[in-house]
Amino acid sequence: MNTVAQKPKTCPSHIKCCRVTIEALSAAFFAPGYNNEGCASLPVPPPSAIQGLIAAATGNPKENGFSAGWMMTSHSVYEDYEKIVPARRTPKADDFEPFRNGYRLMRTPVKRKYLIEPRLTLYVEKRLAKSLFTPYHTLRLGRSQDLAWVTDIEDVLLESVSEGEVEGVVIPFPLPIGGMVSFIWLVPSSASGYGQRRWRDPKPHAFLTKAQQLRGLQGMSFYRDATTGKSVPFYEL
Repeated sequence: MNTVAQKPKTCPSHIKCCRVTIEALSAAFFAPGYNNEGCASLPVPPPSAIQGLIAAATGNPKENGFSAGWMMTSHSVYEDYEKIVPARRTPKADDFEPFRNGYRLMRTPVKRKYLIEPRLTLYVEKRLAKSLFTPYHTLRLGRSQDLAWVTDIEDVLLESVSEGEVEGVVIPFPLPIGGMVSFIWLVPSSASGYGQRRWRDPKPHAFLTKAQQLRGLQGMSFYRDATTGKSVPFYEL
């Protein structure tokens, strides 16, 4: 499974797919590498999170081999304390139970930031859109506490573009011309599994949360939705 948003190739001039709108009370996409003092959510779900969402909908933890494009916006960011259970190899006196492979655990509250009232616009084939509407597992946007739900599904025809307006997208480096980065992080390009997700091929990605115009998109799998006026990068997951 590889991301192809920046892979030079001949892109189809048009794509027929479904535009699925998914909303929730909150969302959080915590990237690997945060410390115990706190963690901020990525502002847009990375490719691995979209693969996980689709896998939950179809009931296949190894669901792959499909194309998807997406953008996400949210109303605001909220910070709160949350109890987590970090693992470490060196036991300490206050550790309360053993863990696999020699790890020990302790509970600790940390500060975490969440996205409030997120709105995910997801472009997928009709088969996957039907699964999202009647999912095998309940849908969530990175938070087990909050359910997500589908508010709209429409058939759309997207047009390949060499420039376009984007908002709330994630793009692997190098960036197209005109890109203004809001957040940069090393995130997995793909993942699989439910309980213990296996990440693959981590690469630096740029998160573009503000509306902006990009140029030089030839061969980068960017497609424009005439209804919204926005363009999104497509990935092979």
